[in-house]
Amino acid sequence: MADNDNDNKSSTLVDLLGPKLIRNTMGGGNSEISVAELARTKKTIVLYFSAHWCPPCRGFTPILSESYAKYEEGDNNDGDDDGFELVFVS
Repeated sequence: MADNDNDNKSSTLVDLLGPKLIRNTMGGGNSEISVAELARTKKTIVLYFSAHWCPPCRGFTPILSESYAKYEEGDNNDGDDDGFELVFVS
């Protein structure tokens, strides 16, 4: 039953976001990541909607980015790799 739930989650996210996302690495590069793979491997996927013209977003996005970078580096990560993924939607 759990595999079926994961398949449903994967297909719903692929329908919503498309088959692949572009991941900005902390080093400044880009890579592609499969949405279905994210759905299978992450417990939580956070969709963060933002816009460059929005003053509150311009203030909050750098704070969120810094916090996420610390999480990815392991400062706030409990070692459980299936935690969450942050998807920036602009």
